[in-house]
Amino acid sequence: MKRIEIMLVGLMVIALIMKVYHLPGAGILLTAASLSLAFIYALLGVTNFDEISIKRIFQQKLDISINNKDQLLGFVTGMSLSVGVISILFKVQHWPSSNMMLLASMLTLAIISIILARFYVNKKDIKYLNIFQRAIAVICILGVLWFSKSAIV
Repeated sequence: MKRIEIMLVGLMVIALIMKVYHLPGAGILLTAASLSLAFIYALLGVTNFDEISIKRIFQQKLDISINNKDQLLGFVTGMSLSVGVISILFKVQHWPSSNMMLLASMLTLAIISIILARFYVNKKDIKYLNIFQRAIAVICILGVLWFSKSAIV
């Protein structure tokens, strides 16, 4: 999953560079990469950000022993990261309601980041640190887009 995530982020960066230079196909590539990354984050949220192969996610019996609090935190974080990536897409493509989506996902991810930091300090589990780093990266990008008067590209 991590290789797919890195590849999709790389495709998004390439699409943003293409969009800056107004090259044809930039919007399509950005949309495809962003929606794919949002789907991956939603899947990671369902599996609680464990290192599980994609093939194993769709098996009938996925035996993951997680408590309800961790499962809820993983699901909410995955959905918030998905909405954050989609709001980046909306802002860059100049689609309506992008500012509202940016604000909602920034606030949600900020609250989740505080909770994740607390979980990491209490449990010392590296999984929480990895999720925290993803959330902070998306919050930084959202913040740059929020405080810019218009989209960067």
